[in-house]
Amino acid sequence: VSFYSCFFVKIVKKHMLVVGQVNRLTILRGTSVGFYLGNEEGEDVLLPHKYIPEEAQIGDEIDVFIYRDSEDRIIATNLRPQVALHEMGCLEVTHVSSFGAFLDWGLEKDLFVPFREQNQKLRAGDWAIVYVYLDEKTDRLVGTCKIQKHLHPADAHLQEGQEVSLLIYERTDLGYKAVINHRYGG
Repeated sequence: VSFYSCFFVKIVKKHMLVVGQVNRLTILRGTSVGFYLGNEEGEDVLLPHKYIPEEAQIGDEIDVFIYRDSEDRIIATNLRPQVALHEMGCLEVTHVSSFGAFLDWGLEKDLFVPFREQNQKLRAGDWAIVYVYLDEKTDRLVGTCKIQKHLHPADAHLQEGQEVSLLIYERTDLGYKAVINHRYGG
């Protein structure tokens, strides 16, 4: 005779800081370098002085974009990038290093696209369609020009007559391929 016990576990979604997306956080305290913002789980992040809205006060909730700065620290900004985590967009290459290309996405730190994530070698001044993802090894936001594997079917997510944003990325014999609403193929 075997005996099995069933355990029911309630999974609670935590509101953790999400790198690469806009987060709604509370202003906790002011320091000489800016405000520290936090969430219910006790996580906090610095919002430097230059990004603090004039009317902001301790206790206010504000929306900020979270990413890693040039010194690899998680930081908040009130700037919005042209493309966020798991989105696609067309960005200009600002410069190329021995490791890859850097694209202007609207933040102080450019978006890095390693050579292995380029379909063809990018050059300064080029425009490229990129998908933004979080590199699991480095925990940094990076881009890839290999967007095909990141396109999702639009079937259930779009309705006839719905207004959408389109990003044309390839011409074919039948017409054009497009990215719909930063994520779907069409």
